[in-house]
Formats: sequence, C-alpha cells, structure tokens
Amino acid sequence: MMEAMFNTKPAMKFLIPYCIGIIFSFYYNISLSILVLVSFTLIAIFFLATIVDWTKDKRQVIIFVLLILFGSSKMAFDSSYRSVDDIAEYVNINRPVIVEGTVVELPRKSAQSIRFILNVQTIIIDAHMRNVTGDLYVSLLNSAVGESVKAKLNYGMRLRLKGEMSTIQTARNPGEFDLKYYLSLINIYARYFPDKIEDSSIVGVEQGTFNSLFVYPVRKAVTDKLDVLIGGEEAKFLKGLIVGERSEISAEIKTAFINSGVMHILAVSGLHVAIIVLILLSVLRLIRLPEKLSLIIACLALVYYNYLTGNTPSVSRSVIMAIVFLIGKLIEQKTDIYNTLAVSAVILLLTDSKQLLLPGFQLSYMAVLSIVYLYPKIIYLKKYLPEKIVSNKLVNVLALSLGVTLAAGIGTLPFTSLYFGKISIISFAANLIIVPLSNLILIIGMISVAFSFVSGWVGLVYAESARVLTQIMLRIVEWFGSMPYAFSDMRLQTIDAIYFYLFIVIIFNYNKKELRGRLTIAALILLNIILVSSLTFKLRENLLRVTFLDVGQGDAIYIEYPEGGNMLIDAGPRSFNTDAASRFILPFLKYRQIKKVDCLVITHPDADHLGGVPTILRQLPIGQIFESGVNCSSSLCEEYLTVTDSLGVGRKKIHRGEILYSSPSTRVYSLSPSPSELEGRNVNNSSIVLRIVHNRNSILLMGDAEIEIDKNITEIYGRWLKSGLLKVSHHGSKTGTSDELLCFVEPS
Repeated sequence: MMEAMFNTKPAMKFLIPYCIGIIFSFYYNISLSILVLVSFTLIAIFFLATIVDWTKDKRQVIIFVLLILFGSSKMAFDSSYRSVDDIAEYVNINRPVIVEGTVVELPRKSAQSIRFILNVQTIIIDAHMRNVTGDLYVSLLNSAVGESVKAKLNYGMRLRLKGEMSTIQTARNPGEFDLKYYLSLINIYARYFPDKIEDSSIVGVEQGTFNSLFVYPVRKAVTDKLDVLIGGEEAKFLKGLIVGERSEISAEIKTAFINSGVMHILAVSGLHVAIIVLILLSVLRLIRLPEKLSLIIACLALVYYNYLTGNTPSVSRSVIMAIVFLIGKLIEQKTDIYNTLAVSAVILLLTDSKQLLLPGFQLSYMAVLSIVYLYPKIIYLKKYLPEKIVSNKLVNVLALSLGVTLAAGIGTLPFTSLYFGKISIISFAANLIIVPLSNLILIIGMISVAFSFVSGWVGLVYAESARVLTQIMLRIVEWFGSMPYAFSDMRLQTIDAIYFYLFIVIIFNYNKKELRGRLTIAALILLNIILVSSLTFKLRENLLRVTFLDVGQGDAIYIEYPEGGNMLIDAGPRSFNTDAASRFILPFLKYRQIKKVDCLVITHPDADHLGGVPTILRQLPIGQIFESGVNCSSSLCEEYLTVTDSLGVGRKKIHRGEILYSSPSTRVYSLSPSPSELEGRNVNNSSIVLRIVHNRNSILLMGDAEIEIDKNITEIYGRWLKSGLLKVSHHGSKTGTSDELLCFVEPS
C-alpha cells in the first residue's frame, strides 16, 4: 500500500528523506566534506548492488539513505557557504565604514527606531572602494532620520550611509526572540548602525532590474492608493492582505489576531492565491480569450504576484501549487494534491534548504497538509447526523467552513503553541466569521485599487466598503481576542508535538475496522511511553533551578524550588529607551509559563536593581515583597511604593539571620544587612545578601555589597560561607568581593 502511494506521488518519495536529511544536519552539524565522502561511497555501493543483482528493496534503502545525505549536504552547504565578497566578511572592522546599496523591504518604523534590509553593492574602507554582495540588517533611532527622508524611504531606494557594522547578537535569555538565528535563515549575517540618514544619503533609485521596473513601482502604487483611499489601520491591514506588506500592522492588532487564533489571515496564503486565480480567469473569460492562453497568462501572472508579495514561503508554495494545477489542466492531466504540495516544497527547498526551518514555511505547509488529510475525515462524521440536518444547505455550508477551519486548526496547533506560546480556544468560532469576511475584504480591496486607476469615484465607493468591512472585522478580532479564556498560555515541546500528531492519526483512522486492532496497540504503547517519560522527568526535576538573566547593567535572578514555588531577585534597570522587565524578564517568565511570582526580593533600591519592579508588579501577581528597608527618595522609589500600595502587595523588611524560604531540601538565608548597616550612607552596603542551600549544594548571592560587608559576614559566618557558586558583588566592581571572602567561599 505504501509503495503504491509513493508510486503515485514521486515528489513525496523524494521530499521525505530530503527533509529528514535537512533536520539531521541542523541538529548535528556534520562537516560537508564528510557527508560528500559518505555519499560517494554509497553511490559506489549502489552501482555495485546493481551488478551483483541485489534485491529491489535493498537498492531502495540505499537510495533513501542517499536522499537523506543529499538533504544533509544541501543544508550544510546553504548554512556555511558565502561568496568571497560577501558583506559579512567585513563585519570585524572596528571602525566606521561607508556602504552603498538598495532598500529591499519597506522600512519598519516603531516609536523608537527604524529598521530595514539593505542589499549592499559597495563598501568604502579608509577611502578604498570594494564591490560586495549580500544584505545588511540596518537599524537606527528615529531621531537620526530626517523628517523629509522618513516619507521618502521606500523599496528600491539607493542609499549611501556611514556607520558601524557588527555581528548580530544571539538571544540573551531563554524564550527571547533569536534575531541572529532568524536572520541567518534568510542569509543575513551582519548588522549595520548608520550615524544618520539625511536627504544627501539618498543617491538614487534602483534602475534596470525586474524589481525596479515592474515590482517596486506597482507595490508603491498599490500601497499609496490604499493610504489615499482608505488610510489608518484599515489600510495597513489591507496592505498585508493584498501585497504581503505587514510591517506597518501594529503589535496590538497582531496580538489580537494571535489571541483569536486567526494569525494566518495576515499572511498571503493559498486562499488568497486561489481568489486571485478565480478573478483573473473570470476576467480572461469575459474578454473571450482561448482557455489555453488564459491558463498560460494566469501562470505568468502568479509568478509576478509572487514577486509582488516578496517571495514569502506561503505565497511561493501557493503559487507553485496553483501553477502545477493549471499546467495539469493545460496538458489535460489529473494532478494529485499531495504530489502537488510536495513539488512546491521540493522546489523551494532545493533553492534554499534553510526555508524548512522558517516558521512561515512550517505553518503554511502544515495548514494545507492537515486540510487535505483531515477535512475528508471530519466531513465523513456528517453521516452520523440526522438526515434532516444533513440535507439542509445552510448546515452544509457551515459544515464545509467548520471542517476546513477545524482541520487547519488541529494541524497547526503544535506550531502556534511553539512559536507564539499560546493555544487559541476561541479560534474555531473566530475563523468561521473572520475567514469569509477577510476573503470578501480581499476581493473588494483589489477591485477598489484596480478601479481607482480608471475611475477615482468608483474606486472610492469600493474602498469605502472595504474600509467599513475591515473596521468591523478588526473589532470582531479584538472582541474574540479579549474574551475570557479566549486562549491558553501553553508552549508545547517538540516531543509533545510528535505525540499530538501520532494521536491525531490514530483517532482519525480508528473508524477503519482493518486498522482498529493495530491502532489500539499503538495508542497503548504511546500512552505508556508518555507515562514512563513523565515519571522519569519528575524524578530528574527534583532540583533547584537558578536562572541568571542577562539584563545588561543590572541584576535579575529567577529561582524555582523543587517543591514548587519561585522567587525573583531584582528586576534589572529601566531607562528612557528600554525596560529590562518588558524586554527580558516578562518574556522569559511567559516562555516558562510562570503566571505568578511568589516572592520578589529587592536587594536595594538602586535603579539597576529596582528599575523593572514597577512593570513586574503591574503585569504579574506578586505574593510577597522582601526588601532591606533602606530609605530612598528617588522618583523610581516613589513609583514603586505607589504601585505596591495601590495593588495591596505585602512588603517585609529582611535583616541578617532571617530565613526567607524553608523546605525539606532547600533553605534561603539572609546574611545582610544588619540594622546598623542600614544607617550608613552607602546604599550598596544595605544590599540583601542571600545564601541558598539545596541538599549539599549552596549559592552565595552578594547583591551590590562592598568590601566592608565582606569583612562583616566572614567574621560572623566564617567557613559556613563555603559555596559551590558565587554571584560576585556589584557586577564585578573593584569595590566588592575581597580575597578574604573568596578564601572562605571557595567557589567551584
């Protein structure tokens, strides 16, 4: 049966081992030369096998392994290869350089900064010009961009900029978005910080290329028309819907779409492409073109639309699938949907294997695959309903819509959980309304733009309809997303996703009598594996877990007790541009699915320790606050006291000799400050010093205590201070962590 399936779906036969190879190379990072050597050895064995007449099955195993090796080799090549003149080769130059290149995406503008991708052609170092290739991720503060330039900055603009180039930083904390990893998937390996962008920085517009002649002008014309005809958030949404330009959509709207489980609406996808094909073929039939010519024109138009929307995986996949389908119709051949889907994936992954790791690629393909596989099985359940209900046309329409929504939702659930940390509970209801409404808006929006070039009045009528419908839809999305229990904060792991998909296959095939016995055994085995692995995990988890968060100049230490419960020590700094709580601590806690902080310790009220506390208090329930009690009159302290009073959070002053937490395995002791140390002028010496003892292990956390405190606690506690881990005081300052303290602590 499996062999028959692969014979009718040859692209699947290639795709599966090729993808296995890509994933294998990603996790194990084997040298390309070794992979090539093993591949040639296997090829030799294969030819030898044909001579000695090995069985077909043995030869197929060799081919399967060769395809895995091919996928691994392609991934290794795509991940490591850069041309000798790639711009990233100059990343370690520690001085300003001048670059000249073309803006290849609409700049993303926030309240603080502007970011865009610059395709670089030349670099000038110490007055020497060199030709280069590759892209730079450009970012700079809003204040460094002239107001007149902000309005002009667009696709295809050529810029000459002076600034500093640097490597892209990886994620600093668990759960933080890894910009370096993401940009590496789209072949960007360097970041550029221009001093400023002025009118003189603009040196022209890209000319003579396909993009400059046929893509950028049309994108600009469409987006400009939408701004003029519709404007506001509605126009920004329609830009994403029609030409895939989502950079202007606000974070609040994106969050509402995620919470409602309709984030896929913001991506140009298969349904968008299908609507475009239907509109195009309908127009071509109206002007009575021959069918074959219409199909050829439709294919060419789809290729152009792929360029217009930025060649994203979801659009490329949909366009390739549509073209394969149209070619099948052109040559009067039936096309298999699984094979068509596989062909589109093979084309994309042969171009760049790293696309397999892009969230957009994974969500896009899983949505279509799950619709194709699960929809017929979901609709099959209609037969269990009464005949009177099944024969109702409205019920059939609703069943069709619900079936597609349910299939796509089930298939993409693990991926939405993994990438967004949420599982939308309301998504099935939201999709029933939002999907058809968004398709109607897409059609009316396209018509309004098309007519506006012919008749401004007609275009305006359609545009107003699109604006009103978009406004209604955005309100509905916001309403769904803000409903109680609309979503659950849950982040599945890879192994959980595998279990989920296996259970889905078992459940939706259980109606087949010939498979029922084997599926029951498979389900029981799977349940036992989950049970044993969860018990093993619980045994392993009887540990104290301490996470030192990188918040820049400041402290934030998160502690999880083996018995349950947690403690956060300090919350990093806050400045005009950034808040450590919003940028680092809260995303980390969300990633770890922490919904309450049992105990918040403020070692002392310096801004690099107290800065993020007001934000933490406003965003999360806090059980108890421990503080040293030192006097503080800064505006930050006043804000902290106001917030704690308004929320009714309990505050307790902690001094030397107190125990903050106690359990059979763990104790948290306060070693400082004493009442006399609070009377001094040095706020650092009022810092709470903690020693955490877990079984035979211990950690000493010195806060910002200086050498005077080192002397005091060594005199009092002596050898009892011995700890495996020491957090040095005052961020490693010369005023703290004396040799005497190190002699007593002896940290490993």
